[in-house]
Amino acid sequence: MVKTTRLKWLTVGAACVALVAACSAPQSSSVGDPVESPTGQQTPTSTAVPSGADKATASQIKAANLEPCPSSDKSTQPASRGLPDITLPCLGEGPEVDLAGVRGRPMVVNVWASWCGPCRAELPILGQMSERTKGKLDFLGINVSDTRKAALEMAGTYKMRFPSVFDPAFETRPGLRVSGVPLTLFVRADGSIAYRHDGPITSEEQLKQLVHTSLGVEL
Repeated sequence: MVKTTRLKWLTVGAACVALVAACSAPQSSSVGDPVESPTGQQTPTSTAVPSGADKATASQIKAANLEPCPSSDKSTQPASRGLPDITLPCLGEGPEVDLAGVRGRPMVVNVWASWCGPCRAELPILGQMSERTKGKLDFLGINVSDTRKAALEMAGTYKMRFPSVFDPAFETRPGLRVSGVPLTLFVRADGSIAYRHDGPITSEEQLKQLVHTSLGVEL
């Protein structure tokens, strides 16, 4: 009887230990744990679309405080060496956007994700610059391999401000040759890409210099 009782308690104890271990184990990202490259970029080990990735409430969208997405012309032919002919939904409020059809002004396009550590540091820099250059320089984000809820929360926390499209399946990866995020593209008014910056933007001065040298815009 004593042996039976002892065996029972050992079994229960082992089960409790296993349960605690399972609960305390680090959980993987819904898109795969990010891997960092020498450029300071990160990329998920998996780009599978998380379940419910497109779900967000009206209050979450409002709290992110993003500018509405720009209009785009789906009949516009993609520019040579330009943004890909892919139509994506707006992360916040506004119409879906055909990337190849956004024309008219020089534009800074930032590829980002909520699971990307370096993105958190550069978003406030980009957001502040987008506020100061309205009417002169446009900004557009491309949120990749993410959930809408997580992306909106990060955009609001780090005062992103400028509009972003939502690309949970990372459809833009081959067309933009994205090896990791963050990636910033400097796009001419005709839709062609003048320059690509792999890795984070680390200062306002660096961003001003990149805009000037690649797009000829003085900030």
